Amino acid sequence: FDYILPTLSFSDILYTGEHEDYENLLTARVRFNSSPWGLFVTTLGGSEHIYSSLHTMTSLLNGVSIWGSGLLGRNDFGRKEYRIRQTYKSFNTSTAEWIPYWTGEGSYYQVDDPKIKTSLYFHKGKDALMVVANYNREEKEVKLSLKLAKMGLKGTGLKAVNVMTEESVPVAQGSQLELKIPAKSFVLVRMDGR
Repeated sequence: FDYILPTLSFSDILYTGEHEDYENLLTARVRFNSSPWGLFVTTLGGSEHIYSSLHTMTSLLNGVSIWGSGLLGRNDFGRKEYRIRQTYKSFNTSTAEWIPYWTGEGSYYQVDDPKIKTSLYFHKGKDALMVVANYNREEKEVKLSLKLAKMGLKGTGLKAVNVMTEESVPVAQGSQLELKIPAKSFVLVRMDGR
């Protein structure tokens, strides 16, 4: 669990995340984020949790990739992982502005529950991709109020979809997403403002 900086200086990629506490967001922010290290980070998972929503959402919230499990992954993980990868590729996250949860709350969105976290990517005036995570022990009805002007989006004509289920997500009052998120799980929402 130690990062040996002289070793990292000769590295191209950092594999981390095995046997970690994915609910400790401060630790995740330091260990599962490329910014402090200057390296591409991918999270591995111990055999007991690599296929869990908690592992996946904490990785996505911190803007890092997830080590793949292939088609033999448990809990239909291969199909889910493929859907996530295709979504990030088609959205073109590499050209988008990334707003992590620790800077986004209050500036780009507002939510009442402190255990609901959101990181997002956006192309100004065009679209947004949001990871909305529920760290509660129970399912939550979440109202995520977006500050659309910061993203150059307008409240009228916005369309939002849960990319994992392909279901529409209601946009109330022009700027509020209404989501039902299972316990210790997440919803990946794509919003199109064109």
